[in-house]
Amino acid sequence: MSEDLRAAGHELRSAFQLVVTTVGRLPELERLLASIRSQTATGIHVVVVDQSGGDEVEALCSRYEPELTLTHVRSEAGASSGRNAGIRQIEARPDGHRIVAFPDDDCWYSPTLLADVGRLLQ
Repeated sequence: MSEDLRAAGHELRSAFQLVVTTVGRLPELERLLASIRSQTATGIHVVVVDQSGGDEVEALCSRYEPELTLTHVRSEAGASSGRNAGIRQIEARPDGHRIVAFPDDDCWYSPTLLADVGRLLQ
């Protein structure tokens, strides 16, 4: 979360909630998770929706869990099924302040992207 939002008294547990669906594209997903780990913003919750059927994605997620707030879930194949499964994992926020995004597993974020988004949306 941006420093500006924190200074305004809007400290949130997970202001940014990212739902990413993957079908086992491990190198791409690892690049995305590494870019999220490097964010200057805080309060990021990542939901990885695994549609691969194996254990490789779960193992990758467990390597990032000490550094990221991360939830791994499985779903049936399909973008809509994955997003619906992921959105069910999003924290209920009584104050209504949250930013939900659906990055593809083959994208990555520059280190200040989420902080910049937080500032723009305040």
